[in-house]
Amino acid sequence: MKAGDFKKCELTLLELMDKDFDNPVLLFAMGMSCVAQKRSGLAHSLLRRAVELMDYSHEAYVRLGIWPKETSPSDRKRFVKTQTSEALNGIALTYKYEGRMDEALKWFNKALALTPNDADIYSNMGTLYVNDGRPHGGIAPLKRCLELDPNHRDAMWNLALLQLELENFKE
Repeated sequence: MKAGDFKKCELTLLELMDKDFDNPVLLFAMGMSCVAQKRSGLAHSLLRRAVELMDYSHEAYVRLGIWPKETSPSDRKRFVKTQTSEALNGIALTYKYEGRMDEALKWFNKALALTPNDADIYSNMGTLYVNDGRPHGGIAPLKRCLELDPNHRDAMWNLALLQLELENFKE
């Protein structure tokens, strides 16, 4: 997926899913692949199901053979919380891509409730406002993103666009 070969990624995931139908790790990975391709309907369904099953992701990772047995319960819990937040962020993006901004905002907030210092979620939230006619709304989340990650390129770009839209040329 990181290499951008979504076809190969999805074929591999589908093969694994044939053997392990409700594996939340596979559902999450396939859902995020669909988000990256802006295939919102399928991404939304896969990610919603992944979130429902995320409490069982430790067992799912073990079945896939990719979770070290020596991880502590608190480390696993923290990881599952982060991955759930990423899935909620993905769900928010599906709404965003379909122009359903209020729904997207609701899901971004759910993700932030789990991981309140996730710069990417703030960046994604801020982009809701770039072309939505509400430029003021994007400034706070984009600035928060940059507080958390001063080199976040997407946030810098989108904040600049919002400032241009507001004619804040010095900013």
